[in-house]
Amino acid sequence: MKRFLAFLGRLIAVSLLLLTVSSPLHRGYLYLLEEIGAAPAGPYDSGANLYTFVVLILGVPSLSLKKQVIAILNGIAAFFLLDLFMIAVWPRYLMTPIPSLQNMAFHYGWLVIAHYLLPFVLWLAFAFREIEALLRSD
Repeated sequence: MKRFLAFLGRLIAVSLLLLTVSSPLHRGYLYLLEEIGAAPAGPYDSGANLYTFVVLILGVPSLSLKKQVIAILNGIAAFFLLDLFMIAVWPRYLMTPIPSLQNMAFHYGWLVIAHYLLPFVLWLAFAFREIEALLRSD
């Protein structure tokens, strides 16, 4: 229980600290996304959820600095590539006059998975052993 409480305390502290720089970092992320993607990010931008991922990674007390840096860099790359993919695919969907139910289900399903679940999936992928140790009894 002590480890889990330490995790929660660290999670809150990291979250509050990163909150002060999240807006300028998000604007930088959008700028890069729009420059490299050669199109506006439009309705799909997971940069805000990147904040959630970084806070979760930095919140795990037993994760080494090397693992944190590797996880954050890989996470940024994953979010960035998914955003570029959606910039390429999403405008075609928006221009469809009457999209089919299957088309809508695919696009919104992809949006939910890549947009909202991705921070937690990546967090589990990079810090599974440490998270497991946090949840074990002392």
